[in-house]
Amino acid sequence: MNSIHLSANVATPLNAPPTPSENQSQANLEPNTAEAATDFEAVFMSMLVKELRDTVEGGLFGEESSDTLGAIFDLYMGKHLAESKSLGVEKAVTTYLERSSKQ
Repeated sequence: MNSIHLSANVATPLNAPPTPSENQSQANLEPNTAEAATDFEAVFMSMLVKELRDTVEGGLFGEESSDTLGAIFDLYMGKHLAESKSLGVEKAVTTYLERSSKQ
């Protein structure tokens, strides 16, 4: 089974602009792969926001509408956070896929 290997450069800020080599490696991937990595990060962030929202008693939007409005909020925030590339999940997934495709 393949495992994910993260870069040893831990001191790099998560919101640092990509280096030229990172831009080149992402350009070499198929467009669907990069899109799938972004979508994966969006789903991951949506689930994270949902779990955080579930810790608030009574919900953010009141008892009655919490499920419907909360789900919409979770999806929107997950997509927005993924587009900001602040967590680096997309980069980790594309790096993993790129390395596994070379093997």
